[in-house]
Amino acid sequence: MDFVYGAYDGKVIQSIFSKYPIVQVDSLPFKNSYNNAVFADILFQEDTLRVYNIHLESFKIIPEIDALKEQESSKLFSKTNSALQKQYDQGELIRQNMAETEHPKIVVGDFNNTQYSKVYDLIKGNFSDSYHEKGSGFGKTFDLMGFPMRIDHILLDDSFEVLAHKNFSEKLSDHYPVKAVLRYRPH
Repeated sequence: MDFVYGAYDGKVIQSIFSKYPIVQVDSLPFKNSYNNAVFADILFQEDTLRVYNIHLESFKIIPEIDALKEQESSKLFSKTNSALQKQYDQGELIRQNMAETEHPKIVVGDFNNTQYSKVYDLIKGNFSDSYHEKGSGFGKTFDLMGFPMRIDHILLDDSFEVLAHKNFSEKLSDHYPVKAVLRYRPH
């Protein structure tokens, strides 16, 4: 099994594992952030596919009532605004990299934002979302004070068909796992 990982300042590590050969790897370090994105070009049959694993800027807000009560609203607003701007800048960097290759693409990762956000729309572009294709229910990948949110996404271009999508209830970190089964359809 091949794998790639990228570290930025030793803080965040992103990985991509593949049973198919990885022919090229690189990372997209985000300015002034502990987050990053990695991508791998994977040889599948006769084609090369590009897979991105991204981790966008966090809001760095403790999602507990007591912690939120202690924060001044102006500081919360400033943190939120700063994180949103960083996420958007990171999204633009990802889209720019995506535009530089003709390889079929899959984008997965922690967007730290929902499908209703501008950064999700920016990265998604005309890609499909595996949850929208085959998911059900809330699609929870994160709990915010008991409110289910979907902030981890699997996006793919039209070279792929979504056969299945599943959200899991096992909590292995502060997020819940998500899985998609895809079929590659060469053009």
